[in-house]
Amino acid sequence: MPNVVAIPEGTAILRAMKDVTVDPNILGGIPVFTGTRVPVQALFDHLEAGDAIEDFLRSFPDVSREQAVQLVQASRVSILREAECVS
Repeated sequence: MPNVVAIPEGTAILRAMKDVTVDPNILGGIPVFTGTRVPVQALFDHLEAGDAIEDFLRSFPDVSREQAVQLVQASRVSILREAECVS
């Protein structure tokens, strides 16, 4: 049976969830940064292309640095949590 890791209040995942909106009335329900119409995928596309977060933020000034960093941190926590459950 895999280990279950509790997510304490205030973790990166919960903070990032506040920074992401999924609403069928905004871009058909594609996850966007809260308060914007900027798809979350755009950040990952920029990072995958080798761009720094600052490059992404220059392209999408409606997204705050805090929102972008929270999403990256939440992704890291999620991946590490998955790895812990598998090991």
